[in-house]
Amino acid sequence: MSQPFYLRPGEWGEKSRKVEVLLAKERAAVLVQPEPNPESTADQATTTLQTVLRQRISERQPPPFASNWTGASAIFSLPCPGPVVFAGDRETYSTLREEYGSEQWSLHFLLLVRKGPQKDFLSCDLPVALHRDGTRSLISHKTGKQAKTVFKRVHDESTLSLWLAQTSFLRPDQIRLHAAECGLEIAGESIYGSVEPLTREDLPGQRHPGGKGFVLVAGPAIHLLHLFIPSLSPIAFHGRPSKPIQKWIDSQAGLVDLEVSQEL
Repeated sequence: MSQPFYLRPGEWGEKSRKVEVLLAKERAAVLVQPEPNPESTADQATTTLQTVLRQRISERQPPPFASNWTGASAIFSLPCPGPVVFAGDRETYSTLREEYGSEQWSLHFLLLVRKGPQKDFLSCDLPVALHRDGTRSLISHKTGKQAKTVFKRVHDESTLSLWLAQTSFLRPDQIRLHAAECGLEIAGESIYGSVEPLTREDLPGQRHPGGKGFVLVAGPAIHLLHLFIPSLSPIAFHGRPSKPIQKWIDSQAGLVDLEVSQEL
């Protein structure tokens, strides 16, 4: 792992933020995108990170991993924390985008769900379109684009269950929208449902400073856990879950098995 770089105050909220660098090649990098601002739309988080990188390069103050880059372009937009891929020139972008578009990559998301069907596997292939106001997505058989998400139940607890969601190509808000279509109520979902957020009360056996109702994750409890890119690495890029989600996993007495395989 390369040394991290830091977002300055004002670039990603009021405070500086550390960005982990999972891979640094001459003209490509895999970064761990921080938690997006709650008011961000489906595609704004990665766009913000891309804008920061481009500004640093134009000012000739690039982070170490981008010292030889001529630009910065994200291969996909990620609306939650987790690994995201950037290319440092047009040729690298074209190569990686072609791999991604031909479904050679695989993305695994971690979801904390309050309610859902009594099945261990679910699948949704409904076409996804971006709403004209740009703030959400919708299912449209007329204007939507092909999308497929496979869901796998990992672990059940009294009030929450843990699921993995896998796709090879990510449309805006695809995971949240397809989850809602399958009847999975992600904790904190506010656009495609109205679901209570993850709070300290959801952490069994934990102390509750600030009160049991203290909100731990402001938005949906979703995280890109594994990113498989065979051309860049023989093993998956791993985005460690946020502290609240990791605490919930740890509270399950080692019963959670987050297996690593390209297909669910």
